[in-house]
Amino acid sequence: MNILKTTSFFTVLLFLTVFGVAKGMPPDSGRALRGINHPETMHRLVVVNDSLTTLTDSISLFKNLVEIDFRECPLMDYADAFNKLAQLPNLRIIDISLSGLTQLPDNISLLKGLTTINLPYNHLRELPNALFELPELTSISLAANPNLNWQDIFQKLEMAKKLEKLSLASNNILVVPDEVALLTSLKSLDLSDNKFTQLPASMKNMTELGSIRLNRCPDLDLSKIFKVLSSLPALNEVQLELCDITDVTGDIALLNHLSILDLKGNNLQKLNDAIGKLTGLQKLDLGYQTLGVSQNSIQKLPSTFSKLTNLQYLDLSGNPIDGFPVGSSELNSLTTLNLSWCGLTEIPAVVENFKKLRVLNVSNNNISIFPDWIGTLTSLEELYFDADFFTKRILKLDVLPAAISQLQNLRILSLRDQVIHGLPDAFCTLKKLRQLDMRNNALEVLPDNFGDLSSLDSLDLKVNLLTKLPASFAQLKQLSCLDISLNETLNVDEVFLKLAQLNSLIYLDVSYTNFNDGQLNNLKASLPQTKIIAKTLDDLKFQPGK
Repeated sequence: MNILKTTSFFTVLLFLTVFGVAKGMPPDSGRALRGINHPETMHRLVVVNDSLTTLTDSISLFKNLVEIDFRECPLMDYADAFNKLAQLPNLRIIDISLSGLTQLPDNISLLKGLTTINLPYNHLRELPNALFELPELTSISLAANPNLNWQDIFQKLEMAKKLEKLSLASNNILVVPDEVALLTSLKSLDLSDNKFTQLPASMKNMTELGSIRLNRCPDLDLSKIFKVLSSLPALNEVQLELCDITDVTGDIALLNHLSILDLKGNNLQKLNDAIGKLTGLQKLDLGYQTLGVSQNSIQKLPSTFSKLTNLQYLDLSGNPIDGFPVGSSELNSLTTLNLSWCGLTEIPAVVENFKKLRVLNVSNNNISIFPDWIGTLTSLEELYFDADFFTKRILKLDVLPAAISQLQNLRILSLRDQVIHGLPDAFCTLKKLRQLDMRNNALEVLPDNFGDLSSLDSLDLKVNLLTKLPASFAQLKQLSCLDISLNETLNVDEVFLKLAQLNSLIYLDVSYTNFNDGQLNNLKASLPQTKIIAKTLDDLKFQPGK
């Protein structure tokens, strides 16, 4: 089936909703989609090729195609492509990115069912009226097209009567024109990575705008920005990541209707008392973007912080906080709490009151004791308690409390880089546990009933002190990913016999476990569908020419 015409190498990625897989197609342009016997099942097509010139008429067979992405296709005849794509009744989304596009053909008008067009990282200088007149168009991305005339673009955007989502990120915009207020149907606006200092007062007319992204805009006058944003009646989300903010000022109180506030990766040393006025906040992100480079350094939370009783998501990662203020037990609506990299020596006692927590991250601190009250957080589904590899052993966990077994809703447990030498007897009652990461611990043995973890899908036991696996291990019929590498004292004969019974395995790493070729070959024969990684010390030796 000749769908794509080109004279040189290309790559096509197909995402088949029916099969749920992605396939890289062979570099044979005459049989580009060989093996696709049911083109009507394809919903998304991604074309990546710097020399692709056109689509063939056979593209019309893909009647249920919803989305097509052209990436790095500077030679594509897009006018011809649009003519052919017009035959696809279900096409809704087109993405043309990194393709050096300077203009968009007028016959984009043929794609009357289009709802989304993304044109980021091109060299566009103008856009046809036909684009904005598409009757169903709701979303446009013009990110990273700095050569566009923004006064002209905003006037044309007014023609898109159903437009709800617009991205103008990374365009070196110095002034946001008053015409932005003409986009009265807009619900989401991304102005990230630009150079303007304020927003026009006319934006008060954007009565539908619910979300605005101002990430990576380092020159913002926050007092003026907050004043304009406070006039938007539907606004519930503001993103201000990586804006080099040192103080949100008392004007933050003007945004008392917000549900989501993102201040990740700034330079905040403290949090203004006025934050307590944002009583409707459900999500607050004060975490780090890059440790030591883009992170806040808040040491003390203001006393008003306890008034944020509607908070459901709180990220304080990377902040050297000294605890929570009095009254913080009222933050009992929290479902996600991130306290990683905070320099903590214990989990703050107030966390015991957060009974609705589903996700708790206290990784990369200096916590050596797992509090027994952790078992009272029975709604927990994900618990991350990794240590820093370089932390002294005395500042790491060596024992898990029996109370861990009370977390019967736990699906993910990560205890990487601790020094835990065993699991409590009742641990294997965690019937919903799907992912367990205990890489680089000191485990010598697993409980005899380890196979009772019937939902376990992913297990990482790399770098431990295991000598054997319990007989029940073969009962882990849901296990698809297993890493037991660098357990150098394993009884390989015994362990490989158990592994050979795990037909569900997709990925298995047994590297550096002192196996021999015969043992490995037998294992491969027993698990023909499993990708087995089996490196030896010979793989670490320098081999010239390889």
